[in-house]
Amino acid sequence: MKERLKIIHIHSDPKFIMDIDAMYNNVVFENKLIYVGEEIYDIENSSYIGIQFKPIIENIGPIIEVLKRSDVVVVNFLDEYKSQIVNKIPNNIKIIWRFFGIEFYSRRQNMFLSEQTRKNVKEDLSVIKRIRIFKNKIYNKNDVTFFKAVKRIDYITSFCIEEYDLLKRFWKIPKFLKLSVEYDVFINKQVSYSKEPKIILGNNKHNFNNHIDLINIVNNSTNTDVDFLMFFSYGGEGVYQNKVRDLSLQNSKIQLIENFLQKEDFDKIYEKSSAFVHNGYRQMALGNIFTAISFGLKVYLNEDNVIYKWLTKEGLLISSIKELENDLNNNNYGLTKREIDLNIEMYKSLIVNYNVKKFQENLLKIMD
Repeated sequence: MKERLKIIHIHSDPKFIMDIDAMYNNVVFENKLIYVGEEIYDIENSSYIGIQFKPIIENIGPIIEVLKRSDVVVVNFLDEYKSQIVNKIPNNIKIIWRFFGIEFYSRRQNMFLSEQTRKNVKEDLSVIKRIRIFKNKIYNKNDVTFFKAVKRIDYITSFCIEEYDLLKRFWKIPKFLKLSVEYDVFINKQVSYSKEPKIILGNNKHNFNNHIDLINIVNNSTNTDVDFLMFFSYGGEGVYQNKVRDLSLQNSKIQLIENFLQKEDFDKIYEKSSAFVHNGYRQMALGNIFTAISFGLKVYLNEDNVIYKWLTKEGLLISSIKELENDLNNNNYGLTKREIDLNIEMYKSLIVNYNVKKFQENLLKIMD
């Protein structure tokens, strides 16, 4: 292996560019950034050497010329445009796919939607279907481009083998590269054991949250002392989102948060809240889950979610959404001090077992 590993990271969402520091900060790595997006990113004042491109066909050639000077290309979120790029990268360059989830899960959407959600996305899905029929040739071409790129990629990342095994059931996928677990949520953080009767619902407005089931649980609960905060700031708009908004507004105990919060305001909500509830059937909202654990919240997940299976196997106290209504009625929706301390210790153990150093060592091994 060369003295320094040249890694180029392709990003299209500025929120995730910080992953370069979190995962690849090592003297043996030479990190560079390619930002692809319509939104202007202040790349000159960022801490990374890089180039910005608009996602147009004419820029694929120049992007490939830059990538030819790398040993590894890390593709963050494999959309159609990045798939075109991947298919033109020379074979001597290793490609790592930082899997976001939506790339595969949207292709089997109904598997990850509850019955209540499916009823309310039916109209949206029929519109999508009509568009796909009208643009059938373009859609099929894009799908072929995507799966050709998947075949070209060397490694796909995930936090747990449980998710990788789930994906393998439905698609032929690249080799598994385990991600490290975030650790910076503990920096300068004091855990408050005094919690308010507040519960956070979901992490965004995407229908994979299956919000309506949670709203029904809230409506059926006899506990009128709890306030519910629903994060609803990003994730698309359509019939489903309007339905969730209407149902939420009918219950004065549910507050929709539709503005994207700064980290300080985001943390303040978690610091005071008693529980975090996410009804996703797929891996998502890990940042919210880890933040909730670090602040001492009781975490409720759907038992069908691979993250529920992973974290409970690792010894963390994760509750099933099936228990939520009963817990609300019995004022058992928070953790005791002992449970908070235990969960934080188990999470710290998780960080040690899935640390950045191990991820970087595995990355170096695949280049030998």
